[in-house]
Amino acid sequence: MNEADSRIDKLRDYFRKLSKAIYSEAEFSFLKYKLVKQNKIDDILCCVMAILPDSYKNMMKSRNGQRTDSVIAYNMLFKDIKQKFMLNPSVYLVNSSNVTKYINAFLRHVEFDIAYAEKNGF
Repeated sequence: MNEADSRIDKLRDYFRKLSKAIYSEAEFSFLKYKLVKQNKIDDILCCVMAILPDSYKNMMKSRNGQRTDSVIAYNMLFKDIKQKFMLNPSVYLVNSSNVTKYINAFLRHVEFDIAYAEKNGF
């Protein structure tokens, strides 16, 4: 198993943990919204960012990188899971209806986009 495959496997594992935190460990659920402790989500997203190579992180910040499929999916996921809940700032109000879709889209495209970032020297 090469480094890229190992990285993708770790990403899948962390996104499984994120899904579990959202769908199984939510403090409260109402329709498509779930209240999840802020530290759970932040810890998992921190681990995800630690696995991604620097070239990919630089690409995420660049104008051209903002148009890649995995970055779009990550940004949409980020938007849906990191909404502060006005009554309790230690939890996020997660719109869970699209979480699985964005995670799958990110994982489907991230390997190609990492290779693209490394090839183009971001």
